[in-house]
Amino acid sequence: MSTNIFMRVEYRKSKMDDWHDGDLYMYLPDSDFSEYVGEDIKLKLIEVYGGLNRPLFELLANVNSGMMIDAYAEPRGIPFDTNETIRNVYKNGEFSHSASYFTLRELMHILDIANDRAKLEDGEDYAFAVEGLESIITNLKARVAMIWPYVDNMERNWENIRVVFWFA
Repeated sequence: MSTNIFMRVEYRKSKMDDWHDGDLYMYLPDSDFSEYVGEDIKLKLIEVYGGLNRPLFELLANVNSGMMIDAYAEPRGIPFDTNETIRNVYKNGEFSHSASYFTLRELMHILDIANDRAKLEDGEDYAFAVEGLESIITNLKARVAMIWPYVDNMERNWENIRVVFWFA
Protein backbone atom coordinates (compact mmCIF):
# COMPACT_ATOMS: atom_id res chain seq x y z
CA MET A 1 0.00 0.00 0.00
CA SER A 2 1.45 3.38 -0.99
CA THR A 3 1.28 6.61 0.95
CA ASN A 4 0.39 9.84 -0.81
CA ILE A 5 1.28 13.32 0.37
CA PHE A 6 -1.14 16.22 0.12
CA MET A 7 0.66 19.53 0.38
CA ARG A 8 -0.90 22.99 0.45
CA VAL A 9 0.69 26.43 0.65
CA GLU A 10 -0.22 29.38 2.81
CA TYR A 11 1.35 32.77 3.36
CA ARG A 12 0.98 35.90 5.45
CA LYS A 13 2.11 39.42 4.63
CA SER A 14 3.68 39.85 8.08
CA LYS A 15 3.91 38.00 11.39
CA MET A 16 0.91 40.03 12.59
CA ASP A 17 -1.27 38.92 9.65
CA ASP A 18 -3.49 35.86 9.29
CA TRP A 19 -2.42 32.98 7.05
CA HIS A 20 -3.96 33.00 3.54
CA ASP A 21 -4.39 30.33 0.89
CA GLY A 22 -1.26 30.36 -1.28
CA ASP A 23 -2.26 27.61 -3.66
CA LEU A 24 -2.37 28.20 -7.40
CA TYR A 25 -4.95 26.73 -9.76
CA MET A 26 -5.10 26.17 -13.51
CA TYR A 27 -8.29 26.32 -15.55
CA LEU A 28 -8.90 22.97 -17.23
CA PRO A 29 -12.26 22.71 -18.95
CA ASP A 30 -13.47 19.19 -19.60
CA SER A 31 -10.79 17.54 -17.52
CA ASP A 32 -11.31 14.57 -15.22
CA PHE A 33 -8.49 15.84 -13.01
CA SER A 34 -10.06 19.15 -12.06
CA GLU A 35 -12.32 20.12 -9.19
CA TYR A 36 -15.53 22.09 -9.50
CA VAL A 37 -15.07 25.49 -7.94
CA GLY A 38 -18.31 27.03 -9.11
CA GLU A 39 -21.24 26.02 -11.27
CA ASP A 40 -19.28 25.84 -14.53
CA ILE A 41 -15.71 26.51 -13.43
CA LYS A 42 -13.29 23.61 -13.06
CA LEU A 43 -9.80 24.23 -11.73
CA LYS A 44 -6.83 21.97 -11.07
CA LEU A 45 -4.54 22.55 -8.12
CA ILE A 46 -0.93 23.24 -9.17
CA GLU A 47 0.86 21.17 -6.58
CA VAL A 48 4.03 22.27 -4.82
CA TYR A 49 4.94 18.61 -4.54
CA GLY A 50 3.06 15.51 -5.56
CA GLY A 51 5.72 12.85 -5.78
CA LEU A 52 5.90 9.50 -4.02
CA ASN A 53 9.14 9.81 -2.05
CA ARG A 54 9.16 7.59 1.03
CA PRO A 55 12.51 8.89 2.35
CA LEU A 56 11.16 12.45 2.14
CA PHE A 57 7.99 11.44 4.02
CA GLU A 58 10.12 9.77 6.68
CA LEU A 59 12.33 12.83 7.03
CA LEU A 60 9.48 15.34 7.28
CA ALA A 61 7.02 13.48 9.47
CA ASN A 62 8.23 9.99 10.44
CA VAL A 63 5.79 8.43 7.96
CA ASN A 64 6.73 5.05 6.43
CA SER A 65 8.95 4.11 9.33
CA GLY A 66 11.57 1.55 8.58
CA MET A 67 13.66 3.61 6.19
CA MET A 68 17.26 4.39 7.04
CA ILE A 69 16.32 7.98 7.84
CA ASP A 70 16.00 9.87 11.11
CA ALA A 71 12.86 11.98 11.09
CA TYR A 72 13.49 15.70 11.50
CA ALA A 73 10.26 16.03 13.51
CA GLU A 74 7.21 14.10 14.52
CA PRO A 75 3.97 15.32 12.90
CA ARG A 76 2.87 18.63 14.43
CA GLY A 77 -0.76 18.43 13.33
CA ILE A 78 -2.67 21.06 11.38
CA PRO A 79 -1.54 24.52 12.61
CA PHE A 80 -4.03 26.15 14.96
CA ASP A 81 -3.90 29.32 12.84
CA THR A 82 -4.21 27.72 9.39
CA ASN A 83 -6.64 29.21 6.92
CA GLU A 84 -10.15 27.82 6.62
CA THR A 85 -9.61 26.38 3.12
CA ILE A 86 -6.81 24.08 4.25
CA ARG A 87 -8.63 23.15 7.45
CA ASN A 88 -11.70 22.08 5.42
CA VAL A 89 -9.69 20.15 2.81
CA TYR A 90 -7.90 18.23 5.57
CA LYS A 91 -11.10 17.59 7.51
CA ASN A 92 -12.81 16.18 4.40
CA GLY A 93 -10.01 13.70 3.69
CA GLU A 94 -11.31 10.25 4.54
CA PHE A 95 -7.98 8.68 5.52
CA SER A 96 -5.91 11.79 6.34
CA HIS A 97 -3.20 11.34 8.95
CA SER A 98 0.16 12.62 10.17
CA ALA A 99 -0.46 16.30 9.38
CA SER A 100 2.40 18.73 9.82
CA TYR A 101 3.82 22.00 8.50
CA PHE A 102 7.10 23.83 7.91
CA THR A 103 8.03 27.33 6.87
CA LEU A 104 10.39 27.80 3.95
CA ARG A 105 13.14 28.73 6.42
CA GLU A 106 12.64 25.45 8.30
CA LEU A 107 12.70 23.49 5.03
CA MET A 108 16.02 25.14 4.12
CA HIS A 109 17.43 24.01 7.49
CA ILE A 110 16.13 20.45 6.97
CA LEU A 111 17.74 20.45 3.50
CA ASP A 112 21.11 21.35 5.01
CA ILE A 113 20.83 18.46 7.47
CA ALA A 114 19.71 16.00 4.78
CA ASN A 115 22.55 17.08 2.46
CA ASP A 116 25.08 16.44 5.23
CA ARG A 117 23.62 13.00 5.93
CA ALA A 118 23.45 12.14 2.22
CA LYS A 119 27.25 12.45 2.10
CA LEU A 120 27.63 9.65 4.63
CA GLU A 121 28.32 6.06 3.62
CA ASP A 122 24.65 4.95 3.79
CA GLY A 123 23.19 8.22 2.51
CA GLU A 124 21.23 6.93 -0.50
CA ASP A 125 17.84 7.42 1.17
CA TYR A 126 18.83 10.93 2.23
CA ALA A 127 19.89 11.73 -1.32
CA PHE A 128 16.41 10.79 -2.55
CA ALA A 129 14.83 12.89 0.24
CA VAL A 130 17.06 15.83 -0.79
CA GLU A 131 15.68 15.60 -4.34
CA GLY A 132 12.13 15.98 -3.05
CA LEU A 133 13.04 18.79 -0.66
CA GLU A 134 14.82 20.71 -3.39
CA SER A 135 11.71 20.47 -5.56
CA ILE A 136 9.47 21.78 -2.77
CA ILE A 137 11.88 24.61 -1.94
CA THR A 138 12.23 25.67 -5.59
CA ASN A 139 8.45 25.82 -5.95
CA LEU A 140 8.03 27.75 -2.70
CA LYS A 141 10.68 30.29 -3.71
CA ALA A 142 8.76 30.83 -6.94
CA ARG A 143 5.60 31.49 -4.88
CA VAL A 144 7.54 33.97 -2.72
CA ALA A 145 8.54 35.84 -5.88
CA MET A 146 4.89 35.93 -7.00
CA ILE A 147 3.50 37.07 -3.65
CA TRP A 148 6.20 39.68 -2.95
CA PRO A 149 7.42 40.68 -6.46
CA TYR A 150 8.99 43.99 -5.44
CA VAL A 151 10.90 42.90 -2.35
CA ASP A 152 14.68 43.03 -2.72
CA ASN A 153 15.47 40.58 0.05
CA MET A 154 13.20 37.57 -0.51
CA GLU A 155 14.85 35.70 2.34
CA ARG A 156 13.13 37.85 4.93
CA ASN A 157 9.79 36.36 3.84
CA TRP A 158 10.84 32.75 4.33
CA GLU A 159 9.06 32.76 7.72
CA ASN A 160 5.86 33.98 6.07
CA ILE A 161 5.27 31.13 3.65
CA ARG A 162 4.76 27.54 4.72
CA VAL A 163 3.56 24.19 3.50
CA VAL A 164 0.86 22.34 5.41
CA PHE A 165 0.80 18.68 4.52
CA TRP A 166 -0.68 15.33 5.46
CA PHE A 167 -0.74 11.79 4.19
CA ALA A 168 -3.43 9.35 3.11
